[in-house]
Amino acid sequence: AYEIYQCDWSSDVCSSDLPGALEAYRRAVAIDPAMVQAIGNMSLALHQDPAGAIAWLRRAGAITPASLEVLFNLGTALARTYDMHGAWVAFARALAIAPAFPAILGYAGRLGGMQGDGRSKAWFRRAVAAEPANPMNAINLAAAMLEQGERDEAEALLKQILREAPDNADAHGSLGILYRQTGALDASLTHLKQAIALRPANPLAHRDLGTAMLDLGEASAAFVATARSFAVDPAGHLTARNLLATTLYDNTMSHET
Repeated sequence: AYEIYQCDWSSDVCSSDLPGALEAYRRAVAIDPAMVQAIGNMSLALHQDPAGAIAWLRRAGAITPASLEVLFNLGTALARTYDMHGAWVAFARALAIAPAFPAILGYAGRLGGMQGDGRSKAWFRRAVAAEPANPMNAINLAAAMLEQGERDEAEALLKQILREAPDNADAHGSLGILYRQTGALDASLTHLKQAIALRPANPLAHRDLGTAMLDLGEASAAFVATARSFAVDPAGHLTARNLLATTLYDNTMSHET
C-alpha cells in the first residue's frame, strides 16, 4: 500500500492508485483486524470520503483509545464533515494526552472558540510559544482576540505578520475580516482581494469578500464572489447560506439561483 499510495496533502491531490492502496490496506486488516496502523492509514487514503474515514478511525479508536494520531485524524475528519462538536471532543481528548503539541493546541483553540470555550485564546498563545515560526498560530491568536473584542491588539498582530511575510494569504484574509467588522470596507476589500490573489482556491476568502460586498450594497458582486466560494467548496454550509442571502438581498437576481 505504501508503495502505490502517494499524496500531496498540501493540495489535497492524490495522483496514485488509491483503489489499489485501499485494497491492500483492507487485505492487511483482514489478516489482522487489530492492526491499528493499517486501519488508520486506510482512513487517510479515504480523505475524499470523510464519512468512510470517520468509520475506520472510530474502529481504530476503539482498539487504542489513547492514540494521539487516531484522535488527531478523527478530529480533522469530523471537522471536514462540519461536525464541529464531535471534532472538538476528539481534539480535547488529544489535548489531554499531549498538552504542548502545537497542532493540537491550534485545532483545540479554533474548535473551542466555536463551542464558546473561553480558553481558546490561551491555547493559541501556548501554540505560538511552542512553535513561534509558524505564522498560523499567531493568525489564530489574532482571530481569538478579535472575537473577544481586542481589535487593536488583533490588528497590530496581523500587521506584524504581514511585515514579516507580505504574501501570507491567511493574514490578509484575517485582516480583511477585521476591517469589515470595524466598518473600514475599502481596506477590507483590499486585503480580501489580495488573499484571493495569493490563494484563489480558498473558499473562505471568496465568501468573506462576498459578505463585504453585501455590506457595501453590491448585491451582484456579492453573489458572484460567494458563488465562486460555493464552486470551490460545494459542501460549505456557511457558503450556501451566504449565497442564499445575497440572492434574497436583491430579488431581481432570483433567476440566477
